[in-house]
Amino acid sequence: MGVFDRSEDNQGYTDALTVIQKVYESLIRNPIIKDQFQLVYPIRATYQEEDSAPYYFAGLETNWEVPIPLREDVEHLI
Repeated sequence: MGVFDRSEDNQGYTDALTVIQKVYESLIRNPIIKDQFQLVYPIRATYQEEDSAPYYFAGLETNWEVPIPLREDVEHLI
């Protein structure tokens, strides 16, 4: 995720971290998507420490449990 901040104070990274925090909070409140995908903890957050102003980057690493599809080609053997 990235943001663009042209201000001279080089504080754009706070905007990137604010967006990451909002996504993080949303995932905590709603850890299941479409009754199929369940969030597996922990969630890891990071941000780019190198100066890339006026572009600022941050990211979340998440893992998800997904439903295992049933094999239809062997159903007749059961």
